[in-house]
Amino acid sequence: MWKTAASGIPGEVLDQIFQPFFSAKPQSLGLGLSFCKLAVESNCGSISINSEVGVGTTVTIRFPL
Repeated sequence: MWKTAASGIPGEVLDQIFQPFFSAKPQSLGLGLSFCKLAVESNCGSISINSEVGVGTTVTIRFPL
């Protein structure tokens, strides 16, 4: 689990965050999180991102034991 106290991710961005080639940054290809999701799920894991604007973001990655 990773937490940040940054500005948070708006809901309309959060809904698309794992889509290939989606990015809120003009200089990004938008492949990072889609690749992470593919890698985690290929190993029977799960990844989730919870965020609140003005509060921060939490990324949780889980793998079965």
